[in-house]
Amino acid sequence: MGVGLALSGGALRGFAHIGVLKYIEEHNITVQAIAGTSAGSIIGAYYAAGKSPVEIEKLALNLTRSDFFRNIPRTRLPRRGLVNPVFITRILERDLGRPDFSDLNIPLDVVAVDIIENCLVYMNQGDVISAVTASCAIPGIFSPVKRNGRTLVDGGVLQSIPTPLLQEKKFLPIIAVDLTQHSPLQKEPHNIFEMFYKSTYLMTRDREEKNASQADYWITPDLRDIGSWDLKKTKETIELGYQAAREELKDFKLKKPLWEKIFPFLSQR
Repeated sequence: MGVGLALSGGALRGFAHIGVLKYIEEHNITVQAIAGTSAGSIIGAYYAAGKSPVEIEKLALNLTRSDFFRNIPRTRLPRRGLVNPVFITRILERDLGRPDFSDLNIPLDVVAVDIIENCLVYMNQGDVISAVTASCAIPGIFSPVKRNGRTLVDGGVLQSIPTPLLQEKKFLPIIAVDLTQHSPLQKEPHNIFEMFYKSTYLMTRDREEKNASQADYWITPDLRDIGSWDLKKTKETIELGYQAAREELKDFKLKKPLWEKIFPFLSQR
C-alpha cells in the first residue's frame, strides 16, 4: 500500500516538491502513483524515473540561467509564444534520457490542456519528455506542444493541482502539494512571467483550493517570498517544501482499504 501524490504547478517554486519528497522518503512513505501539472510534472517525472530526492536536489542546485538560455533554439520568435519550450525537453533528456511511461518505476499521469478542444488531457502513455514539456507550456509565454495530434499547453490553465485524477483512481490517502496557496500577490511583477503567474493565480485560486482540500493531506509551503522564476533561492525553496511536509505529515498514518479492515487475515497471507 502507498499514497497518491498530486504535485501542483508553480514555475521554479516547483523545487519545493523536492523537499516534500525528501521528507516522504525519510519517513518511509511509499508513493504508489503520481499526478503532476507543469513544474509538478517535472519533479514527478524525475522521481518516477528513479531519481532520488537527493539526486534531484543536486541537479536543481546545479542549474543556472545559462542552462535555460543555452538550450533555447536560435531561430526567429515562434508566432504562438515568446519562447520555444524545447529547452525544457533538452534539460530533461540530459538528465533522464528518453523514457516511455512504461519504463517508469512509479505510475505517472501528466496534466496538460488541449487548447483547441478546450479540455484537460491526462497523459500516461508514450514518451514522457514530450508530455512533461507540454504540461509546462505556459500559453503566451511558451509555444504550444504538438503531441499525438493535439495542441497542448500548461495543465495549470484548468487544473494546477491534479487531486481529482487520483480521486478517480481511488488512491488512499492522497497527498496534495499546493505551491499556489501562498502567492506573493503584494509584490509588483518584475517580468512577463510573473505577470502571467499572478493573473492565473487570481483566475484559478478558488477552483484549485477546492481540488487541494479534497486530498487527505494538503501541503502548502509558504513561498510568498520566493519568486516564480528565482533561481537564487533554490535551496531555500526546497527547505520550505520539507518544512511544510513535516508539519502536515507529522501525524501521517497509512489508511487501510475497507476489505483489509473487514478481513484482516487476508493481508497477512
